[in-house]
Amino acid sequence: MITKLQKWGNSQGVRIPKEILSKISISEGDSVDVSYEGNVIIIKRIQPLKRYSLEELFKNNEVQVEEEYWGSPEGKEEW
Repeated sequence: MITKLQKWGNSQGVRIPKEILSKISISEGDSVDVSYEGNVIIIKRIQPLKRYSLEELFKNNEVQVEEEYWGSPEGKEEW
């Protein structure tokens, strides 16, 4: 497929047809890695980092921590 390099603000860009993007599962807003080898431009989809909840992070944690008693408040501490 032949397309033209176009000026977008202070940069230049190439429009990638929807058919190509859908075949490689890239959509608007996805992060990509752009590099080159010789005179070839390479665009690779980046897998987004998985976000974990606190429950997922600590589900295999076997350490039990007991609350430490530090005594009654002294002075102007607020509890």
